Amino acid sequence: MAPDISKSLPKSVTENDLEHFRQEWRAEVELRKSRAQQLDDHSSQASNARDNRLHVDDSTQTTTLSLENIEHSFLELSLSEQLNREKKEAECDGVPRTALEYYVRAVANEREGNLNEAIKGYKKAIALDSDIEHIYRNHFNVDSRDSQLENQTLSNQRLPQIDGDSLLPPGYSADELGYTSSSRSSIYTYMNSLLNSFHEGSLDYIPLKPNSIVHISKLPNELIVNILKTLIFEDVRGVTRCALVCKKFCLLSYENSVWRFLCEIAHCGWNLSLTASTLVLKKDVLNYDNNWRRMFIERPRIRYDGVYISRCAYPRAGSDENAWTQPIHVVIYHRFLRFYADGSCTSLLTTREPKSVVYTLGPDFRSKQLMAGQWGFDVESSTVNIELKDLDLPNHTFYMTLELESTHRGKHNKLLLHEYTCVNNLTNCGDNVKMGRERPFFFSRVATYPVGW
Repeated sequence: MAPDISKSLPKSVTENDLEHFRQEWRAEVELRKSRAQQLDDHSSQASNARDNRLHVDDSTQTTTLSLENIEHSFLELSLSEQLNREKKEAECDGVPRTALEYYVRAVANEREGNLNEAIKGYKKAIALDSDIEHIYRNHFNVDSRDSQLENQTLSNQRLPQIDGDSLLPPGYSADELGYTSSSRSSIYTYMNSLLNSFHEGSLDYIPLKPNSIVHISKLPNELIVNILKTLIFEDVRGVTRCALVCKKFCLLSYENSVWRFLCEIAHCGWNLSLTASTLVLKKDVLNYDNNWRRMFIERPRIRYDGVYISRCAYPRAGSDENAWTQPIHVVIYHRFLRFYADGSCTSLLTTREPKSVVYTLGPDFRSKQLMAGQWGFDVESSTVNIELKDLDLPNHTFYMTLELESTHRGKHNKLLLHEYTCVNNLTNCGDNVKMGRERPFFFSRVATYPVGW
């Protein structure tokens, strides 16, 4: 029998107050129980609900409640709520729980270069399941087969036919432009047809606001072409933006004389005079249908308004007092190549990040592992030959042979290193530098660099 706690209460506390306190206590206990039971499955929730109703009926018939039972019920509820809360947090933080999850996380770390974390993940996965490698292969082979079947199903479905006329601007038809969706003409042929169609219509300047004056309409076309030449010398993309203004600006922006002016500057060899370089360009433009704009885009060239960056990495074993574990460090370094229009170039090898180097890498830049030299470019083979000298090694000369290539991000923005040789000037003996860790150079434009035509 539970002790009568009413005798130990002060006289000011009546029996009604005690009964009111017990009812509030029971209501709070039932509220906490209902919250804890919502995290269980539906079957257990239904059964627990019936038990709770019975427990409520029994508890209402009881006139007294033991303080020890109340304290014990509170401890159970708080413990269950804490366990459920920790379970939810563990599901949200993405921490691996199974051997397959550990193995997948280790594979991702290995691809990112975190070899130390990858080794830890592999060890935990193998400790949980020794056959995890076979499980991983079977799991992802099944996924790849499912994706192949899905792709095959999609490819077998009949796709809707797209009419090429719907891709043309309003007011134009494929018959007028001589362009159809089934033809194999290049984009340059299509642009020529589009420009020819502009001549047939009106090329008057139409003001944006009615009854307003267009002052630039008073300028002759020859003067606007000279303005575009000045603009293209400073910013090539600015001329392209001008072509979006109106039809007349589009025609003037595609004027052959504008792009010839740019080609004679951009493709002028630093070891040739202006006259000799112009004669070479006149012969080369025939390979591009006498289109100077197409020649500027497709003809290989070295850019001066940025720097070519190569990011290299290799693993190196570290030392640890514990014989059971051995940390692995990933060493990352960068090579920078910057070319100048006068035929000079600089090469820098450093572990610093590119954002802290490119803005200071100029003709007056001085640092360790910095080499300066000359470069030459063969247009036919797209080969770049570089001769470099290190101030710290005056008796050695370094030679690099690279090939200019294009990527999906742009034309002629990749330099592939084919040969790297170090020659001793005293003995005339050369040694090839191992290129197992070397990676291609990719061009990165720097806004503060001048165009440097």
